[in-house]
Amino acid sequence: MLSPYSPLILSSTEQITNLQRQLRSRELRIEALLSITAAINRNTSAADLLRIFAFEMRFLKLTQLLLLHYNHEWREAIAYGIEKNETDANTISKILSGLGEQPFALNVDDYPQNLPSGFKYVIPVYHKLEPLAFLLIGASNDEGEEAIEKDDNIRFIQTIINVIVVAIENKRLFKQQLEQESLKKELK
Repeated sequence: MLSPYSPLILSSTEQITNLQRQLRSRELRIEALLSITAAINRNTSAADLLRIFAFEMRFLKLTQLLLLHYNHEWREAIAYGIEKNETDANTISKILSGLGEQPFALNVDDYPQNLPSGFKYVIPVYHKLEPLAFLLIGASNDEGEEAIEKDDNIRFIQTIINVIVVAIENKRLFKQQLEQESLKKELK
């Protein structure tokens, strides 16, 4: 026979399980952030940074990911879980450039333009007023949809992609500066 306190015990057990799940999720995020920052500090290539990012995003159960990155022209930096014929980087980036300087993730359902199907959010990355990248994310299963809907997951994804895109941009600018200095030396 159950005592009148049994619902409290079940509730407490559920709360503990939920808190343990949240703690583990946060630990994984910290590990992901440390992994990415360590890779940046090791001067890891842009391609490898993007591979690390894609790997980390799969832990969030994302099944669709498209990163459009600007480096003299728009190109797909990461694409998985989508049809190739749906991803013309220049067309999509023109649609998304109309967002203005949006610092936050946008729900694709609220955006009137035609974007590739299956995506739930667009996360823009800007430097000053210039778009550097657009990340489109989606999930084709309930577990992934549930993960995407959590604000803290969106903020985590936004933080990670901003760190990576800015690191890649800094690498590009540093390389450009070295080339300019080399040219100046040759002209002397």
